[in-house]
Amino acid sequence: MSTTILSTETVGLSSGDEAAVQVRLCGVAPGERGSRAVTVRYCGDRDAVVAMRVRREDAPAPCAERIRVGIYESSRRQLPYPVFTGSLADCTSPERPERGFGNWTAQGDGDPHEVTYQICWHLSEDAPADDEADLTLTFAARGIG
Repeated sequence: MSTTILSTETVGLSSGDEAAVQVRLCGVAPGERGSRAVTVRYCGDRDAVVAMRVRREDAPAPCAERIRVGIYESSRRQLPYPVFTGSLADCTSPERPERGFGNWTAQGDGDPHEVTYQICWHLSEDAPADDEADLTLTFAARGIG
């Protein structure tokens, strides 16, 4: 299975697919906030568990401790709710289980099923202005049964 890097805000998956979206947090000024929404659409003939994993690129530990991250999941049937809140270092720690964030079961009825992930970040007021990091969000659909 290969991972495709996408620049789009919508990721399409079927059973066994994996796709990645890169989020750049370059030049974030102290006190600055930002967010990005990514919609994951599953369409397949087999039920699947869809999950998001987050990997940090090129951010030293002190920087990653100062950037606060919130990940919220929503769909047409549910209001946004947090699946992670904490520092970027905690979010991307190698000790985190591989199960990912915001796991949801997509029905394999051939119809599209969507979940939107809102990724929000904030750099603390007392952080140096040169803090930056890149995130790779990987979405994977694993067939059930």
